[in-house]
Amino acid sequence: MKKLEELMEYVVRETTENITSQSREQAISDARAIYCKLAREHTGYSFKAIGESLGKNHATVIHSVKNVFPQAVANNESCKRAYNKFNNIANGVSEEEVNLINDLKLEISRLKTEKQLTINEQLYRELNAEDKKVYDERANLVLRSFTWKRKEANRKEVFQIITCSNNLDARGIS
Repeated sequence: MKKLEELMEYVVRETTENITSQSREQAISDARAIYCKLAREHTGYSFKAIGESLGKNHATVIHSVKNVFPQAVANNESCKRAYNKFNNIANGVSEEEVNLINDLKLEISRLKTEKQLTINEQLYRELNAEDKKVYDERANLVLRSFTWKRKEANRKEVFQIITCSNNLDARGIS
């Protein structure tokens, strides 16, 4: 049971929730689900033993792992962070490195919301180098087309007709 106690201390420390509480509050239930999932993945204990460590029965553990856990990871940031951090540490990444990665992710998220990037700016940043090059070339053509716009002496706007043929003059006449 030593492993379960250490795992419980970890989850309580990371989520700041008392998972042995009888409360059905969402945050506590989510943290409890993280504990149950990690206990099943990283220890050899049965549902019954895990439930007993929480003062619950095996059915609660099964329900937590199958139903509560997916929602907890999707909707509760502290539970998601605790789960991912434990798995990274279990896979040999140091806790210091995991904390640094999490801090960087938070900083990136903060900068995105602070700067209020448009959807297009966010999508552009996610493009690979080749797609960025194609996009930049097309954007450059559009910008150059704006420079073709000119005004006559009487201030009427005139737009140069863009054609595919070199044989046509600016008005489209051969």
